[in-house]
Amino acid sequence: MKKNRLAVLVIIALFVAVRAHAADRPNILWVVSEDNSHHWLGCYGNEQVRTPNIDQLAAEGVRYEFAYSNAPVCAVARSTLITGRYACSIGTQNMRSRYPIPSDIHTFVSYLRDSGYYCVNRSKTDYNFKTDDKSHWDDSSNKAHWKNRPEGKPFFAVFNSGISHESSLFENKKESARKNGLIPETPRQDPASVTLPPFLPDTPEIRDDWVTYLDIVAAMDKQIGDWLAELDDAGLRENTIVIYY
Repeated sequence: MKKNRLAVLVIIALFVAVRAHAADRPNILWVVSEDNSHHWLGCYGNEQVRTPNIDQLAAEGVRYEFAYSNAPVCAVARSTLITGRYACSIGTQNMRSRYPIPSDIHTFVSYLRDSGYYCVNRSKTDYNFKTDDKSHWDDSSNKAHWKNRPEGKPFFAVFNSGISHESSLFENKKESARKNGLIPETPRQDPASVTLPPFLPDTPEIRDDWVTYLDIVAAMDKQIGDWLAELDDAGLRENTIVIYY
């Protein structure tokens, strides 16, 4: 009888410990900006760009100086990120192939959901294999947000900024960004003042694109700052791991 009581007490203690551990699990905010290399950020030495929010994040956290993507093109790389596998090992190495992957391969998001995390994607999928991309998430849309999670659940949220996408330098996109106030009508930097990398032709058009992209990156940084401010407003900054790349 005493042994049975002891067993029950141990089970109850373990249950309470697990529940307490679940309540203490950190939230995770995974912030992605598109197509800007590290040299466009102030925290990596760029003195002409304005990225105070990312710079502060780097100053308060861990800044990596060496990184490697085993897949150098967008959707293929995302297939490796979501599965943790080399593209050539699951048949996703060809861009836009959308072939099925082995049935025993699961996304890391599925493991987080199984562990009780509320997982949202706002909103970049395109995983390059045959699947309903959005089905891997509790919500995947432009309206997806960690604020919509059930009470008491930790969250894993991917927030994707497309502001810095390479297409932002298309003439129609630049014109639209200026019209909407995303970037200033006149670039903050004088095109003649910037130093171009040696692999680019030194032309007025390239210089104009260069200084325009500095403003685009600044706009991207502001968006990320707004996302971080939401954590502060909700009192969640100290219990949230923020990853930016």
